Amino acid sequence: MRRFSAVVLAVMLLSAPASGDIAIAELSVVPQESKVVITGSVLGLSEGVVEAEMIVSKGDASGTANLRQSGEFQVRSGSIDTVGSSGINLNDTTTLKVVLILRSEGLEIARATSDIEPGKH
Repeated sequence: MRRFSAVVLAVMLLSAPASGDIAIAELSVVPQESKVVITGSVLGLSEGVVEAEMIVSKGDASGTANLRQSGEFQVRSGSIDTVGSSGINLNDTTTLKVVLILRSEGLEIARATSDIEPGKH
């Protein structure tokens, strides 16, 4: 049973809202045994439509894999919508890069990222 160091006990990343933004990107990275559970969410600030895309890139000794989850959300102040959630197995050579991008009317309005490197999980 693999244990995680204190470096990645739990991570929650939020994009910083600017004046007029309609949503915030939130990434949650939570360790569970020998894996992490990654969840991407859209937090509504005002009314509008948001296109969200979460990309998880995993690399280790056996190669590289990419996972993409996306959706369109009608947001309003206080709304919370999940873009996707994935459990990713980790080993001593695993690297993860997670990006959550929010767009409105084709323009990027928010971005949250997280990187996990070997030996830090």
